[in-house]
Amino acid sequence: MNKNQKSILSDSALLLVAIIWGSGFTATQMALDAGFLPFTTMTIRFGIAALLMSVIFIKKLKKINKTDVVAGLVVGFFLFTAFASQTIGLQFTTPSKMPSSPLPT
Repeated sequence: MNKNQKSILSDSALLLVAIIWGSGFTATQMALDAGFLPFTTMTIRFGIAALLMSVIFIKKLKKINKTDVVAGLVVGFFLFTAFASQTIGLQFTTPSKMPSSPLPT
């Protein structure tokens, strides 16, 4: 694979991640609008992700050790805190709401 092909592949992957990440905001807002609570929404979202990742990486999952579990718990705590804040915040605004510019026009 030459440099130009790698560049196109990496740009395409970045675009795909941005689309998936952005659609997550809309999907979360739709779930909240449908009456789901923030933590219910997160439980469903991360439950599906955990199931899919377990199926994909079953061989690596069998090889984890105590250090991996502790590191995962630390990182998971911060990820949970960030997603909980984001999901609770979406209850009070829309995914497309942009802050107004602090600069005078």
